[in-house]
Amino acid sequence: QGVVDHPFDAASVALGAGATFVARTIDVEQKHLQSVIRRAAAHRGTSFVEILQNCPVYNDGPFAALTDKGARIENQLVLEQGAPLRFGAGGSSGIRLTKEMEPEIVTVDAVGESELLVHDEGNRALAYFLARLERPDFPVPLGVLHCRDRAVYEDLVYAQLDEAAEQASGARGATKGERFDSLFASGDTWAVE
Repeated sequence: QGVVDHPFDAASVALGAGATFVARTIDVEQKHLQSVIRRAAAHRGTSFVEILQNCPVYNDGPFAALTDKGARIENQLVLEQGAPLRFGAGGSSGIRLTKEMEPEIVTVDAVGESELLVHDEGNRALAYFLARLERPDFPVPLGVLHCRDRAVYEDLVYAQLDEAAEQASGARGATKGERFDSLFASGDTWAVE
């Protein structure tokens, strides 16, 4: 019968954990899948890609609304940086916020494109908002939910080592190798003869 509890939202957890690249795609959308994985691989920092994938053995068809030719156009919200959140045949539907800050599906012709939310990959709050949109009330957002550049761990460690070496060598104008040698030989050292 399956699990009756609400499903675990992996993209929301990745955003909450501080991932600087979070995306969602579908296994059968090959071009989309490839472009998302390429961007994730090229990103310097923690990348997380949620791939919605059918399992014909244990859970067949959970994403049929996103993959079936007749239904996918109304159930996929393909994200594009700087573009309004539109979906449906010819982009006829869109998503905007109400005065109560709740998402609402609207007809673009009725409200105008200027009323729609615009996707911004650098906005973490918008990314979390998008990650939480789910069927059947809303289309499922696909693409890069969040992407932000920030210093990565190895850059921070090397900068810290360089700063420590500078402080240890003082203002002698020593080369990097000399600074390392003096730092390595300073403090508690001994010689074994």
